[in-house]
Amino acid sequence: MNSNRGARRGVLAQAVGPVLLVFCALLVGAGWSLASPPGSAPDDNWHLPSIWCAPGSSAVHCAMVPDHPEQRIVPSEVSGSTCFVQDPTKSGACQYDMDGKLVLDAPTTTGNWLHSYPPAFYIFMHRFITGDFYASILLMRLANVFLTVASIGLLAWLVPRRLRAVATVPVLLTSIPLGLSLLASTNPSSWTYFSAATLWVALYASFEVEGRRRWGLWALALVMAVTGSGSRADSALFCVMAVGLVLLLRLPLLLRHKSTLLVMAGCVAIAAVFFITAGQATAVSDGFVAAPPPTPVFGLTIANIQQLPVLWFGSLGFGFMGSIGWLDTVFPPLLTFFTLGAWAGVVFAALRVQSWFKLAGLAALAFAITIYPLYLLAKSHLPVGQGFQPRYVLPILVILTGVALLPVAHDRVRLSRTQALVAAFALSLAQLIALYTQIRRYVTGTDRSGFDLDKGREWWWLPAVPATAVWLIASAAFAVLCVAVFTTLTRVPDDAPRRRVAEPRETAQEQPS
Repeated sequence: MNSNRGARRGVLAQAVGPVLLVFCALLVGAGWSLASPPGSAPDDNWHLPSIWCAPGSSAVHCAMVPDHPEQRIVPSEVSGSTCFVQDPTKSGACQYDMDGKLVLDAPTTTGNWLHSYPPAFYIFMHRFITGDFYASILLMRLANVFLTVASIGLLAWLVPRRLRAVATVPVLLTSIPLGLSLLASTNPSSWTYFSAATLWVALYASFEVEGRRRWGLWALALVMAVTGSGSRADSALFCVMAVGLVLLLRLPLLLRHKSTLLVMAGCVAIAAVFFITAGQATAVSDGFVAAPPPTPVFGLTIANIQQLPVLWFGSLGFGFMGSIGWLDTVFPPLLTFFTLGAWAGVVFAALRVQSWFKLAGLAALAFAITIYPLYLLAKSHLPVGQGFQPRYVLPILVILTGVALLPVAHDRVRLSRTQALVAAFALSLAQLIALYTQIRRYVTGTDRSGFDLDKGREWWWLPAVPATAVWLIASAAFAVLCVAVFTTLTRVPDDAPRRRVAEPRETAQEQPS
């Protein structure tokens, strides 16, 4: 009788646990979606008109200007909602009334109608336009959050148990503060980020499963190829990088998995189509700007090498580019202490589990995250701090983190319970600081302080919902998420023998459960 009750409780826990984690992830995303006003994401003055004028848009949302193909007419809220940019003391109250209706009244030349960016992100976001500007932006952000949580959650469900930490931990470790702010925004870099985190894992895991799970991982990989490559031209390069990485990591098994090779070829083909058709792709060959070099390229490159950690870890709040939004939301050094400490601690512990193939993958990614920014900065004749931002290498950072966590045969990356709780505690505190700073910057501006975010509040989405409550609820949900996810690094899978295997070998196929 007691054994039956215990079994039922175990089944219930297995069913309720994932649902609770998904709910917590959605709460975190909702909190960050509410944390800043429209126009606060990087280059929103470009991306919002591009959403309103996405391919297939009607004249109700976006009108052409006769004899001026470079112009479109959009609502003034869409083209000019960035009055607070570069002034952290100015709250979101400088924007338009929340109950104002959208009217086509503002000609603009800033947008994607000349096809600089791939169109998929803008087409998707266009579906959430309503007659109210604020409601439209909030729906887009929440849709982005839902898409992210659904993609990562589906990946974690489809992969074998031993790879679930690889599907989830890297996103948590690299998400604060930049990653979370992008995922809850209207910036296409959000798709670049989470597609990079999921695509290579889906392809890698498909070598270890059969049946419906393998088909599901193949489908997810193809969808992520469309999602990533359809957001930015550089994301198409990351898609090709992900395929090449899996080819390297799975080299001994390729001839026995020819169907997976076809899926990889499909991902590369999708990336190639989006890359070739995007005007943004010229940045790879021409750089960001065409300007004479202020200093010799060699001297500029040496100076940029010394500043590379600012780009590598700026997404974790490090250095003079460790800000978010329009690089005008600045975080205290304590946040960097927690984010960089947690990342370095987990990755350093993961280096214990190695194989020649894994080392080769890590070396290739370390080379990419170094050469990619140096090359573009040299072509553009720019120093670190201009043109190239940390969000452009964040996809490589999340992939590198995931590869570091890969198990080798049955030898899995493990943390002690204390190590896992310290990492979860550090990231939870970092998120608490990051979300508070983001909300404070926009509800009152940085010229005010105090625990209560609603005291002296000048701007907020929902007057009836306290900003402080949103901050605390989202932070508590993130803490629960961290503890649950990092705990997966302390467990031994049911099918893992208690021995260490030095070199990788093909693992037993795991059947769908």
